[in-house]
Amino acid sequence: MKLESSDTLKEKVISHLKKRERIIEEEVKFVISPYRISPIGAHIDHQGGPVLGMTIEAYTILAYIPINESKVRIYSTN
Repeated sequence: MKLESSDTLKEKVISHLKKRERIIEEEVKFVISPYRISPIGAHIDHQGGPVLGMTIEAYTILAYIPINESKVRIYSTN
């Protein structure tokens, strides 16, 4: 699977959000995090140590709109 450009991802997420909510595109913020693997199965990076990890062509994308409310709405495309 080839990673899509960040602009393409953002367009898809904004399109999805528009189906659920009335949004202003400029308010949407993004975090794109590639998946990582470690060939030796180590998780010592959680404690700040060295790893042999590398990214793969898969990712998690989080889009959010900051609001001044005490509630959170979470949607998944899966």
